[in-house]
Amino acid sequence: ASSIDELTEGLSESPSRRATVHAISTMIQTLLKKAWILMHELQRSVDDEGAGDSTKRYELLLLSSDVARVLGGGRLTNCKSGKDRTGMSVTLEQARAL
Repeated sequence: ASSIDELTEGLSESPSRRATVHAISTMIQTLLKKAWILMHELQRSVDDEGAGDSTKRYELLLLSSDVARVLGGGRLTNCKSGKDRTGMSVTLEQARAL
């Protein structure tokens, strides 16, 4: 039996309730798969950053915001002065949301 079947086992025999639980379980599994893939991409980008590849720094912002969004979390970006890079990050986030 699949993990979804195990979750729905023992619930009332209501087909609509079992269908709802199945749909929610499927959605959660899909979100976790997306988060897992994004985390691997983020790790690869961090590893590339350590190798001296300074052309992909923006990818860290993009991937970290994607991971946070998929997991339903929030993210903050601050630079030393709190001006330019922080403002650019906010602008990037807003542009992606549109």
